[in-house]
Amino acid sequence: MGLVAEVKAPVVTDGLCLASQNAVLNLAMRWRTLLAACVGCRQKK
Repeated sequence: MGLVAEVKAPVVTDGLCLASQNAVLNLAMRWRTLLAACVGCRQKK
């Protein structure tokens, strides 16, 4: 039981790290598209 927990812990933490990285990347992409849209609107005026 203890061995399984020791093996699973790093995998879970790696998964959480990847998930948080993906979330940050998604947020960055959304901000980038929002900023691009704002700049596009300003240029049209």
